[in-house]
Amino acid sequence: AGGGYLDDGRTYMATTVIDGIAGTLSYYIDGVHQSTIPAISLGSYSFTNMYLGRSPFAGDNYVSGTVDEFRVYSEARNAITIAVD
Repeated sequence: AGGGYLDDGRTYMATTVIDGIAGTLSYYIDGVHQSTIPAISLGSYSFTNMYLGRSPFAGDNYVSGTVDEFRVYSEARNAITIAVD
């Protein structure tokens, strides 16, 4: 849906939280909440491939950076835990 770009050469922590119970998808940059939108169940998609730094949708931009670390948790993280990370 567009939005800002972090192409300034600095390091950022970008966090996406998909909360299946609440039905929300939230974005954080450096532990600061940016937005929350209604989540669409990931099971409703039929992706053949999944990527880091690239969307499966042709119209979306690629990431113009590198990934230093990638984490997956089995539960939705809350804002306090994300800020501490």
